[in-house]
Amino acid sequence: MTVCNIIIVSMYKVSVRIVLSTAVLFRVALAQSEAPVEILQPEPNRVLAWSRVRPDVRIEVRIPLLSPEQRPFVTANIYDPAGRVVDRVSLYDDGPHGDSQPGDGIFSGTYAPQATGDYVLKARLQWTEPNTGVARERWTQPRSFVVEQVPYPRITAPIPGQRVGNRVKLNVRMLTGSDMTPYEPRDEVVRVRAWAEPPAKADVPDRAGGEFTATLELPQPGRYRLFVTTAVERRGQWIEAEPESMQVQYDRPSVMPFWMGGLLVLLGIVLPGKKVNLYRHHLRFKTNDGRTLRIEIAPKRLQEVGHTVGGVGCDTRVPGAGDTLFTLVSRPGVQRLEVQAERPCACRKPSLRPWVLLL
Repeated sequence: MTVCNIIIVSMYKVSVRIVLSTAVLFRVALAQSEAPVEILQPEPNRVLAWSRVRPDVRIEVRIPLLSPEQRPFVTANIYDPAGRVVDRVSLYDDGPHGDSQPGDGIFSGTYAPQATGDYVLKARLQWTEPNTGVARERWTQPRSFVVEQVPYPRITAPIPGQRVGNRVKLNVRMLTGSDMTPYEPRDEVVRVRAWAEPPAKADVPDRAGGEFTATLELPQPGRYRLFVTTAVERRGQWIEAEPESMQVQYDRPSVMPFWMGGLLVLLGIVLPGKKVNLYRHHLRFKTNDGRTLRIEIAPKRLQEVGHTVGGVGCDTRVPGAGDTLFTLVSRPGVQRLEVQAERPCACRKPSLRPWVLLL
């Protein structure tokens, strides 16, 4: 074989390889463009809970890997069961819109439903062929999901920021809707779940009605955030309401009051108590008409006692007296009897020589 023939054969082999490589690349590109556009989220027939606020429906759509020149654009179309479009949501694969990994071919977004009920989701991929400028599009298969109204918990005690002990009781009331209507128990099971951050031991009822109590045992002093949520079964799926949370402070009780109380008790036992003498007074005096009146007066423990002498309303009545003449005052621990004159006495001045008895 001559040198010319060898060159021709070599060029032929190179041309064949180029053609084959081009065909393979064309097949790969065609396969990629014909790859299915599929919905990853929400799952088929997913039931979402509408508790205090409407839920955010996470939408994820996977498309074939296209070049940036093809400028892919993905839209999620939301339909009602009758096939009417109720909303459209643009999906992104760039990162700032909540996408987990930009450029991975998974477009994502969030849809906030305006009402409960059944919905149908279909996503559309649009792109432009860079060589021809032809606009093309692909659609996903329809995906159904449901939004259900469910009861949700509201903590009534303790209050946020309250200082608590290691055993906290959460008093919870069940409500429905954004207007916080009290939940009327019906023929359905309401499951309760409670937890804390940092972790704590929880004791919850097996099922809940309009009101219930959940108990959390906090392991050590510190600041805790307490959570409680409920779940009900709808359309064969257990769906959980939005959790209710609050922050509390667990402070270990100070032992100082107990030490002080014990010390006071010990001092009361060791040290003798101070005795307060109570004197009983016996008083005798004569009036202008020659009558003799006897009075006995004694203080109460730690309290003085006054005894009035005179007319109507006095402790001791004096014939002919129209007003209070004087008041006798007996004080604890004081042996002398004090006389307080109210007005000039119309009777003879009594000789106050009381007989004193020491109790």
